[in-house]
Amino acid sequence: MVEKIEWSDSYLLGIPEIDNQHKKLIQIANELYAAATGTDEAYGLNMAKVLKKLTDYTVYHFSNEEEFMRKYGYSGVDIHKTAHDNFINEVNHQIKQLFF
Repeated sequence: MVEKIEWSDSYLLGIPEIDNQHKKLIQIANELYAAATGTDEAYGLNMAKVLKKLTDYTVYHFSNEEEFMRKYGYSGVDIHKTAHDNFINEVNHQIKQLFF
């Protein structure tokens, strides 16, 4: 079974802005975990809201991270952006499967 994610300093990249965003993503992922493992009523009330929050923040984070990569000349930015785009497309597909 999936478990709640605990932050570990091993996840740190040493870039405070990105590290803080990663912490926020884990926090929201844990909100999703709570909604999924709670009561049926809590699931119904919270799942769509938390999924929206997670997807919105993920899009924000990916965009910010890609800008950071371009700013500092990271050579793999295009490949990384493609991976981000594929991830977002898959998440959107899964959300549609879940709710529609």
